[in-house]
Amino acid sequence: MIFAEVKDHVGELMIHSFGNYLVQRLLEVCTDEQKMEVLSTITKEEFQLVTICLDTHGTRAVQKLLEHLTTPEQISRVMMALRPGTVILTKDVNGHHVIQNCLQHFSNEDTKYLLNAVSDHCVEIATDSSGCCVLQQCLGYAQGEPRERLFAEITSNAIVLAQDPYGNYVVQYLLGLKIPHVMAARSTRGQFEIDGLDALLIEAPPKQISSFASNRFGGASINKASEPSLSNCPCVDLCRGYCTELYEMGIAEDRSVQ
Repeated sequence: MIFAEVKDHVGELMIHSFGNYLVQRLLEVCTDEQKMEVLSTITKEEFQLVTICLDTHGTRAVQKLLEHLTTPEQISRVMMALRPGTVILTKDVNGHHVIQNCLQHFSNEDTKYLLNAVSDHCVEIATDSSGCCVLQQCLGYAQGEPRERLFAEITSNAIVLAQDPYGNYVVQYLLGLKIPHVMAARSTRGQFEIDGLDALLIEAPPKQISSFASNRFGGASINKASEPSLSNCPCVDLCRGYCTELYEMGIAEDRSVQ
């Protein structure tokens, strides 16, 4: 009886400071048919569900909904509705919780379009305070092709990301996963042979290396890349050498790695 009275207003209730609690309680006892009715109501218009996710109260109600979806049809309906707003959600203080909830509760097949959207906007998401957390979650949960795409995008943008206040955490997270083929690419500079992401982090023109190594966030990534458990390459020493050389030439303002 209660459900019949509120089902047509569930979207409004989800973003209400008190109404969202009623919706969350109903979702715990709804039948599959009733859950489909709820989904039909909140996905009737484009971006309707995304807008609810961006709300302080709405995000909690949507997360409760995700936890109680049980059929492929329900999951597909939600993912199709969230797909157009993936980037917006990953970068939002409320919305990113919904994306992470999807990663935790749904299969890679269910979330593949979401993961592809994240890959397409990797740098934009990685350099955001909320987005960098989501991207790390994506790396942790993704499998197969979507995961490889994420690896490729992060690796190809490693120098930019490693110098960013938020992006550097993504690079360090990827290094910490110790994925063999990600670390396998080799490059040689001078007397040092450098492995994988290490190579990308420091294989750049000398002036860029100075800037990178002197950057507090870049320095953190270098230190991560040079941990004994990840690589035996003296990356920090190499960067310090370049910084000292450029400092003496008057090109760099600092001779140290932060």
